[in-house]
Amino acid sequence: MAERKARALVAAGAKVRLISPEVTPPLARLTARKKLTLRKRRYRKGDLKGSFLVFAATDDPKVQKTVAREARRTGALLNSADDPKVSDFLVPARLSRGRLQAAISTGGASPALAKLLRQQLDTLLEKGISARLASLSKLRGQLKSHMPKQFDRARMQRILAGEAIGKSLKIRQNRRTKATPRRTPRKSGPSAKR
Repeated sequence: MAERKARALVAAGAKVRLISPEVTPPLARLTARKKLTLRKRRYRKGDLKGSFLVFAATDDPKVQKTVAREARRTGALLNSADDPKVSDFLVPARLSRGRLQAAISTGGASPALAKLLRQQLDTLLEKGISARLASLSKLRGQLKSHMPKQFDRARMQRILAGEAIGKSLKIRQNRRTKATPRRTPRKSGPSAKR
């Protein structure tokens, strides 16, 4: 979990400080490339000094509580992986395809469900959806110059967006259908008995 959050923060341009006695190979690579600062050890009191956002994602409830107390004391915003009630903010499950962004949250009730729904959405949308979005953006500009009434433009944009989604879903469905061999149904009735 810490890896996923750290990578997302680095991608967003944040200065990330990771405190962990263990580190995954991807996080070690980010450290080597100077994308994040690693303190390869257990959390110590005072580690949150100067922090704005804090993600507590350990498997030790005692450390989680200590981090939460220090975050409160220093005024840092806290996201506690094991206790959404203690958190100042929640992080939704995200799907990103170019300019298309989707976020799914259960308000901390079930992060596993949010993740599963994001994965389902990911399987529904084919990779070309971002190219379709770029085309819709270009068409939107053209509609503004050719259709003076906002109501008409909005209606046309809904139609075009619906077609783009339909095409994306059809392409994905066609790929699944071709990959799965079809079984021919057995005939029943008098002609089936030979």
